[in-house]
This record gives sequence, C-alpha cells and structure tokens, in this order.
Amino acid sequence: MKTASAYKSLCQEEKQFLSDMAEEVAMLVAKPEKRNYFCKNLKEFGEKWEAYKTAYDARRKGEWQPSMGMPDDPLATIWPRSDGRPLSAGAFRFPYCGGAIRGVLGAYALLAVIHDKVLPNCPPITRETLPKELADEIWRDLVTGANEEDQLLIFALSM
Repeated sequence: MKTASAYKSLCQEEKQFLSDMAEEVAMLVAKPEKRNYFCKNLKEFGEKWEAYKTAYDARRKGEWQPSMGMPDDPLATIWPRSDGRPLSAGAFRFPYCGGAIRGVLGAYALLAVIHDKVLPNCPPITRETLPKELADEIWRDLVTGANEEDQLLIFALSM
C-alpha cells in the first residue's frame, strides 16, 4: 500500500493525533534557541543512521571492515527492527522517552517527520538535518504501522 493511501486510511482520531503532535512540535521549535537545539539533536540522529547504514550495506556486500564498527540501528528507538526491515507493519511502537538519549533522539526524529508531513505549509524541520531517505522511511513505517493498529500509542516526551 502506498504511503499516501495508507495515511488516508487512518481513522480520524489517528489523523487528529498526528496533527496535534505536529502543531505541538511547531510551537516547540518556534523560538530560535529551541529550534537550534532540536535540529542539533536531529542531525545527531541522522549521523547515527548514516553510520549504521554504511556499516550495514558494507556487511551485506561483504566489504565490511572492523574499523567501520557496527553501530546500532537508531530506528530501533522508534520501533523494533531486524535486518534493517520492520519486524512487521503492526510492530509500531513509541518508546517512553524520559531519560535514554537514544530514545529522545528517536522521538525528535519521529516528531520532526510528523511535523513536516502533516503541516506541509510550515517551514520544514527535517530538511538539511535528516537524510530524505531516512525521513521517508520513518513516515512510511509510521503510517503503515499505525494503519494496522487499533489506535496510536501516546507517549510522553519530557524536554
């Protein structure tokens, strides 16, 4: 199912939840110092994903070297993954993001993608901070996973 049609098939409560989250993020990053902090964390998440993807692709091609390291997949902070693919579309999870830095970075990435996709007329947050491929993957997994759940799981994000 294409992402656009998956999003359209969400129930009204799920769409409203995403819209509410997008508006909260827009208010959060309205102040320049908050936006800079938020974007700095997004960049860190994007860099962690790039390092993971580079090592994962090299290992898949048989070109991996120990000097590359084997970083964790940062997308696992948002939903469980295995071999770089979602465990299942229904494995959609929001972590509680109270303390673990990986969880906070994952929540920032998820919130920024929701903001950009749900409020397209606002200045984007993910552009120039997250790779487009990563933002698209987060959105695709979000709406296809949310589509198969009874409801979106609400999580607490303390900043």
